[in-house]
Amino acid sequence: MQLTDQQIMLLEQLTYLNDGVAEAAGVRLGAYQSVERLLQEFDEAALQRLEQSDKTLNGEIDGKEWAAIIRAIKNDEQLYSMNIADRNEDVKAICFTEPGSEGEAIVAFRGTSGQREWEDNSDGLYSADTECQKEALAYIESLPYDDITVTGHSKGGNKAQYVTILSDKVNRCVSMDGQGFSPEFLNKYYAEIERKGGCIVNYYLEGDFVNILLFPVPGSDRICIVRRDDVTGAKNHSPGAFYEYYMNEQGQWVIKYDDDGQTELVLGQQAQSMVYLHEFICFVLNVMPYEDRKEISDYIGKLMALALTNNGVVEVNGVTYTKDNIMEYLMSEPRLLGRFLAYFIKYAETYELTEEEIRDLAEVMGLEEFLDMLDTAYEENWTVRVMIDNAGGIFNFIVKQLGDGKEDKIIGMLLDWLSSWLNDKGIKVDAREIWKNIESEYTDIPAFNGKTARNDGTCKSTVTRDFSKSTYDRLMGTIDAVEAMTYGSVSGWSGYAGEEWYSSLMISSAVRGITTYFNKVSQINQQSKNKITEVFENALAEDRARACELKEINEELHTITDKIIEMAEKLS
Repeated sequence: MQLTDQQIMLLEQLTYLNDGVAEAAGVRLGAYQSVERLLQEFDEAALQRLEQSDKTLNGEIDGKEWAAIIRAIKNDEQLYSMNIADRNEDVKAICFTEPGSEGEAIVAFRGTSGQREWEDNSDGLYSADTECQKEALAYIESLPYDDITVTGHSKGGNKAQYVTILSDKVNRCVSMDGQGFSPEFLNKYYAEIERKGGCIVNYYLEGDFVNILLFPVPGSDRICIVRRDDVTGAKNHSPGAFYEYYMNEQGQWVIKYDDDGQTELVLGQQAQSMVYLHEFICFVLNVMPYEDRKEISDYIGKLMALALTNNGVVEVNGVTYTKDNIMEYLMSEPRLLGRFLAYFIKYAETYELTEEEIRDLAEVMGLEEFLDMLDTAYEENWTVRVMIDNAGGIFNFIVKQLGDGKEDKIIGMLLDWLSSWLNDKGIKVDAREIWKNIESEYTDIPAFNGKTARNDGTCKSTVTRDFSKSTYDRLMGTIDAVEAMTYGSVSGWSGYAGEEWYSSLMISSAVRGITTYFNKVSQINQQSKNKITEVFENALAEDRARACELKEINEELHTITDKIIEMAEKLS
């Protein structure tokens, strides 16, 4: 089964096809075991009703786009004939197979669904393996196929990349807007990434705000797709936004195709604001200590869920937060907010971001209202305005006050103004406490290399290991030397048992303790010998197996050579 990337991306759209889309089309989704059975209810009348829908449906895909996507799949004979072998709602996946292609399958993972998966996303900030990733891998391993292509959008793209690296069943990955991984993942699976990273391609939209999260898989291919003029806000992360749509001569909405007969994907360039955000996230991953990252991961994850989606909803300690009350969420954890802002300030200071660049980055992260508050304070207070102007801007003013150990009156005025402004909004918080947290966290940021701190993560280099007999003998000799170093036998000490000092110094107890220690060392030495022998024997067995394979290949080459010579002689 050999589908193009564009065909696989069309199949991924079906993971978002739900009852809401069907309702807009005036049909019902029933039980189905094939793509044809799934889409047969969407006849031309149903698609016209879908086109007339004024709702934004699942996947941030509107009715016209859904109608065009469904038409594209129905008009693709290969896609329309595919079987749906399995649908798993726990891991949000659909397994497709092609009639007559035994042992092969395509598994498509849907994007983030519900608070549990958002929280799992934030776990990826510090974890090598999240629960949702492990569940996706277990699902792949449970399938009765040895040749699997995976695809996925958003979190589904992350799952697809994860299982590609860790499952020998998967040999190809077409990800869409999939987020990356933590330093812990790159360090733990560096050998697997070196072997399988090249199997991954991640398509992303110019303005997508999810693919830039965490580190991309080293060796993977990343392809940016141009953003249409009508794509704004959350639609920058819609799986349906990869395509160009137009109305054909029959009055039907369809997808634009290229000269090769594939859905057209126009290459673009990542939006500068997303470049800023990705580099800031890399800075945090590279600089912030593991325990601090672990503690702040949930806070940042929920912030991103609120800031980067139109309908993001998170619940913390029984309080529900949305984009409309994101400022209240920001202030709910003053200590973590202080850490977040400290790293933000250090990043902007280190790389000398302009006021405009700082504003772009802050707005992307949901701090727009915070900036508006500072602007208001600047406009309404002449003294504050003069001090800020003299410092070269609000950001430079703040940086100069951090870590100096002094209380600044202007900063105090700003903080009191901020507290009053927040209280008017019903948010009871002491802004001076937040400032103290920022000062403390800013001072505690560890030293880092500014030239590399905002770079993508890299894997450790593969090490060539020596399994020769000389190395084996050297290891065993070292253990024998340790075994022989008993520092003199203590058993002879009992000859002094009659001396008065012998019992007062508890020599007998010391003899028992030292003897027990030596016995334990001997036990460890023997265990080490056994393990080393096992490792070297396994390496030798693997070497013999590869030697046999090479011998067979060599014999085949000799046979081919002989045949070529024989044919050449006959021809001459």
